[in-house]
Amino acid sequence: FYIVTLLTILTLPSIDTFHTERALFLREKSTGYYASSAYLVAKALADILPLRLIPPIILTVIVYPMAGLVPEVEKFFWMMLVNILVSYCATG
Repeated sequence: FYIVTLLTILTLPSIDTFHTERALFLREKSTGYYASSAYLVAKALADILPLRLIPPIILTVIVYPMAGLVPEVEKFFWMMLVNILVSYCATG
């Protein structure tokens, strides 16, 4: 529960990302600087990799052994996958 809550709270700064940059995006799109898909891919890569992928991995590496969970590599990677997916879902 606490891990899911922490990962959800970490995604809160991304809530207003598109709203604050809306005017800039509309101005640049109307002048033909780039397409909507290019903007979306660039924002996703800049947001997803450093902010949504790395923190769950670091959290899992620290918390899994400290919590005394089953010391099996397969279960460790399942927990890491679940943490990453929780982070992605909270961002969405």
